[in-house]
Amino acid sequence: MAHRIHISVAVTGPAAVPHQGHDALMTRLRDSGVTEALIIRTPAGMDLHAMAADTDEFRGLLDELLGKGAGDGMATGTEALRRLLQSAARTGDPVLAGAVDELKESHRRSWQAGMIGGALQDRLQLAYQVARQIRGDSLIQDRPVSIVSSVVHVARGIHGDLARVRGLLIGTEEAGEMIAARLLENGLATLVVMHERRHLAAALAGRLGATCAREGGLEAELVHADIVILSAGGGDRTLTAGDVSKALAARRARPVFLVDAGVPPEADPAIESLDDVFYYTLDHLERAAFEGGRRRPKQDEATAVLVENAIASFAGHASDSVDTEGAGRLRLVLEQARSRVLAESPDADAFEATAALVDLAAREIDT
Repeated sequence: MAHRIHISVAVTGPAAVPHQGHDALMTRLRDSGVTEALIIRTPAGMDLHAMAADTDEFRGLLDELLGKGAGDGMATGTEALRRLLQSAARTGDPVLAGAVDELKESHRRSWQAGMIGGALQDRLQLAYQVARQIRGDSLIQDRPVSIVSSVVHVARGIHGDLARVRGLLIGTEEAGEMIAARLLENGLATLVVMHERRHLAAALAGRLGATCAREGGLEAELVHADIVILSAGGGDRTLTAGDVSKALAARRARPVFLVDAGVPPEADPAIESLDDVFYYTLDHLERAAFEGGRRRPKQDEATAVLVENAIASFAGHASDSVDTEGAGRLRLVLEQARSRVLAESPDADAFEATAALVDLAAREIDT
């Protein structure tokens, strides 16, 4: 079995495929001979992780599939693993729980496409471990100013006293709920919750002490909302430039603070060009927190230590392991069988799922 290298490429701008193009790109990678790949959506575009035998050949493949220069900024080996773990570390911030879901969704899609083998599986498990450690680390959790707090800071800069401000939360994802809760804690006068499933909106409104929007009332709610939080999930566009433009006309130049808590962002990109709209994604808010010097250095150092320790642990494990051709074949068969069982019987209990896995793997080994 040829030695393969972990390669990671951050793709931004026009080369970044839309969410619905994930499966198509996976198919093209597989047809080009790539056997393991993972596409993670990010606020700026996407991170592509793959196992390949030749970096120059893979760079050429990316140029062919995504356009000239798509392979620039490629990281390999330890640096590629560090990039994956740093991405997982970022999702350890509670407000970025949606990013954790995105990582898991990307993992699931790659499994279904048959593009997760032992190499990427091991690295992903390490990434989840890092995210869990950071989420449970009190030093990092208790930092005084997080992305959530930076929302409050920006909101006050735009609207002043929040006691005169009305908020609108569209969606019920965790990131949006945490942002809305922090705004209410800091004096937000009114919050309205909207969701296409009214019972979900009502449940979240009850938890927050907010109001559930009237059915079909998006246009009216936008007119009255000084702060709009998008957190619907699913990767779909939940707010168009036309929606916001109509509301702004009725608001007579009163500004709107739009917090796009989706990963990837959920707002129509054209909204950013509208006058009187202050549009922030989670990526914008994180940069604002860093640039404002509001994150204590020792917290970032703690995250860096966790990442570097994980890398060292992984390197030690890899050096101690022996991957023979037979063992690699067995593992691949089991992983493919597991993927099929999960896809065909997602609700099976542990006994049923295990029995089906053993039976399917045995048949594939026999063939």
